[in-house]
Amino acid sequence: MPYFSKERYRNWIPHGFSFLNSDHTQKRIKLEQKIREIFCQNGYEEVSPPSFDYKSTFQIASRQAEQESLFPVWSETQKEQLAIRSDLTVQVVKATANGMLRLPSTRQNKDQPLRFFYIQPVFQDHSWGSGRKRETLQAGIELLNSPNPKERIKEVLSIAKQCVSLMSYTKPRILYGDVRVLEQLLYKLPERERSQFSIAFYKKDTTLIESICRQMEVEGKLTEILSKIPLMFGNAEVIDELCNLCKPYPKLCTLFQEAKSFEDVIFDFTLVRELSYYTGPVFEAYIPGINKKIFTGGVYDDLYSEFSQSKACMNACGFAINLSMMIEQS
Repeated sequence: MPYFSKERYRNWIPHGFSFLNSDHTQKRIKLEQKIREIFCQNGYEEVSPPSFDYKSTFQIASRQAEQESLFPVWSETQKEQLAIRSDLTVQVVKATANGMLRLPSTRQNKDQPLRFFYIQPVFQDHSWGSGRKRETLQAGIELLNSPNPKERIKEVLSIAKQCVSLMSYTKPRILYGDVRVLEQLLYKLPERERSQFSIAFYKKDTTLIESICRQMEVEGKLTEILSKIPLMFGNAEVIDELCNLCKPYPKLCTLFQEAKSFEDVIFDFTLVRELSYYTGPVFEAYIPGINKKIFTGGVYDDLYSEFSQSKACMNACGFAINLSMMIEQS
């Protein structure tokens, strides 16, 4: 961390934050308006989660490494550990599970899908020089209690594409994965080794994967599969190759065939999201020429039960798009 004068508060904005001038502020207002129109036209209702929540609420969402990015706050008067909002999905699902988000009186059917959206900033404490913002304006949707779980991802992805189309760029490259693939392969291994594998998978570090397999005395065929999957990504043709490689694991082949119904995506089953609550298909998108994610999302069917007193489950799927990036690149 470089040394800074104690007087820097007079003429510096803390790193990772931005002061929008009038031009960028007008761009933000117009962009938010267009995003709202897209969400409302698709039947989503706007909600506004609080800026602070219990620290443990956000810890449910994050893997251990990501918890370090929280902005913790200690309330001396209430003796509470709070944190500035770092994840909007957990707050929306938490509010739904505890009855804070209710259906309008005109819709009493409990089987009715719940569609919510938000346009709010999130805050994550990243170190100096990381190149990552500590305040990011996000827009996102949460689709809960969908009567057709197989079609919900297509709905969510379609809306995400509509939002990105507001930029004057070519269509984004969308990566599609499924966290259940790695879970099926690693379910016999201890949690610590699973975490190591997740990191190696995401980085496509086959040398590290083979090293861990030797240390854990993983049997030969499984080692082969774990080593080859990171190098197998692409269009629908790669699905057949994956099914052929994973014949000893029929459940994996079912997941691969399920993914085949998605079009205009790059299949990459080493895609392991940094948030721990994902339970199925996941996706993230990049704009060509910009080495940053424009939107991310996926399925998180078990998150509702984390906040439900009855531990009831509710299927859930959604995405968040980086509006700060869209404003900067417009």
